[in-house]
Amino acid sequence: MVKNSYIPAGNLSIQDLKSLVVVQDSFFWYRCQVSISGSFMKKFPALMIFLLTFAPFLLSAEPYRGRLQTETEHFLFIYEEKDTDAVRELVTFAENVYTRVTAYFGYHPERVYVIVNGRTDDANGSYSPMPSRLELYISSPSAPLMGTRTANWLEILFTHEFTHWVHLTYGPGFYGSLARVFGELSTAPLGFHIPGWMTEGIAINIETMFTEGGRGRNPFFEIYYKAPVMEGNLFSLWQAAYGSIYPPRGRVWVAGYMIVHYMMETYGENVFAEINHEYAEFPLFGAWSAIHKITGKRMKDIFADMKLFYEDRFAACREIPDGRRITPPGYGNYYLPLAADKGLIAYRSTLKSPPALVLLDPATNGENKLLDVYLFDEYSYTADSAGNTVVFAASETDYASPAGRDSISDLYLFDTASGRVRRLTKGAHLRHPAMSPDGSALAAVQMTGSYSRLVLVDPESGVLSPLYEQDQASMFTPAFSPDGNRLAFVMNLRGMQDIYLLQPGPGAGGPETAGARPVTGTDYAGDYVPRWADNGTILFCSDRSGSLELYTVKTGGMEAGEQEEAVPLLQDPVAAMGGIMYGGDIIYSSYTSRGFTLKAKPFSRGSTAPAGKPPAGGNETPPPVRAWKDIESVKRYIDFPRPVLWVPVPAVTYAGNP
Repeated sequence: MVKNSYIPAGNLSIQDLKSLVVVQDSFFWYRCQVSISGSFMKKFPALMIFLLTFAPFLLSAEPYRGRLQTETEHFLFIYEEKDTDAVRELVTFAENVYTRVTAYFGYHPERVYVIVNGRTDDANGSYSPMPSRLELYISSPSAPLMGTRTANWLEILFTHEFTHWVHLTYGPGFYGSLARVFGELSTAPLGFHIPGWMTEGIAINIETMFTEGGRGRNPFFEIYYKAPVMEGNLFSLWQAAYGSIYPPRGRVWVAGYMIVHYMMETYGENVFAEINHEYAEFPLFGAWSAIHKITGKRMKDIFADMKLFYEDRFAACREIPDGRRITPPGYGNYYLPLAADKGLIAYRSTLKSPPALVLLDPATNGENKLLDVYLFDEYSYTADSAGNTVVFAASETDYASPAGRDSISDLYLFDTASGRVRRLTKGAHLRHPAMSPDGSALAAVQMTGSYSRLVLVDPESGVLSPLYEQDQASMFTPAFSPDGNRLAFVMNLRGMQDIYLLQPGPGAGGPETAGARPVTGTDYAGDYVPRWADNGTILFCSDRSGSLELYTVKTGGMEAGEQEEAVPLLQDPVAAMGGIMYGGDIIYSSYTSRGFTLKAKPFSRGSTAPAGKPPAGGNETPPPVRAWKDIESVKRYIDFPRPVLWVPVPAVTYAGNP
């Protein structure tokens, strides 16, 4: 997904002109959200042409110096020198991934091209058939995308995308025979005759089977099908074949996981490999006959059985009391808000209006728009306790970068009274800002390769100073205590995701000695989105019961070196993904078949919710820092065209003359 920056025209500067460039991507037209007056263009046409032509190159985040290449037995990695550490990670496990994925499909491609992209703050990857290549965006996800038990983001990303390569370039069969004569591009039509759920479903299941994490173990992914199943509003088999602007987000991924997982549970783990081989023999007729031959059932009957499978799985959740919805009905997403003196400040997006920061009224389900803005993600905004100042993170994308594309997230400061937006940082790779209640301190998460760290940001100058980091760790969603003296945040330490606490004030120490301590203990339960209920209590979301529920934990015992127990607070039939205390209620984030929503339940001191299962506790030792391989051979990459397809062209001749 590509995010364009929002920069109000009144604050447009020469440094922001590169956002005006509009180009065509392979599949999409991109249009930025900034504008400039026609009178300016009429008065200075030559200047405008110069700026629009050269500003992207002059203002590129990092100079482009070409690419390098390094090889393993089966992979050729193409990358910039600045991304060498990420490539060292990849070459450490690449051949192991190759062995497992190719063994599953029974097909062993000879050479796989992998482009490593470290110029975007988005987490993503892709397989493209022309020419065949993988592209990996090395920035780790800012939201719970792949599951907290994932010890290494690049390994799970690589496993997913390489599965696409093996699946969609499958050598045996009709198109594989053509490829041996006409070139590798001849296998591209393999993906033309199958529905979208088949393409993505096997990749998500393989990423779950062959790693410690994966979306199949992620309760944040589960909600995308849990809610529609419980509401009796699941998409149809035909809708599972293509994407949509309607929920769930990424329908082919969600449907694909559901269908393929059910088929593996019912017919065995190798059922998809057998179906794929049968389909590849006769691909022109699609996959339905192959599915029927291997399973003995028609696909529509399998889909009907699958629905019953998931309905039975979630049947007990229907007994959990639901909360009162406080956001408008209809399709759209309303994310966990901030409580301020002005009211609830929330980020929302609907099918009828652009994304915006709004002021919510829980009593009337109404809203008052504050600012149209496309945030980096739903966690990337903060405010002072009065609600006068909002700081948010948004991406700015340079489509004309000589490196291909730069997309960098920075912080902006929004004055809610005047409506003015001021850019705070430039090229800083920041997300998840956290402002102290009095507005004097500002922290944020900064991406560093495929990991991240905590930094302090001067609210006036935007100058950064390191606050906390650990080897091979990622940070998320920091939050200041009501007195502004402590900072709670989430850290994923090589597959263990817990809530930590530190004191960011003077004397806190350097980035690795700031004295951060785990609040909830180091264990394999995933903890998320800490918010302060008061100066001594943190409210957070956790999957320790098997579902997403709200818990509270006291922080007082930490001063004496004691470990406090997390107390179950609130359950929801689908999920409670984070909450705040507001006016005697717990306002929490949940999900429906129409999108993310906000709900409320009354809160009384001492009230607790029954836990579905005993909490996953203990102070387990995080996995050790993993040693990456040294790159043995590095060459300058030269992009010579490689033959991927040749086609004979028939011609008619007369008397020997063409």
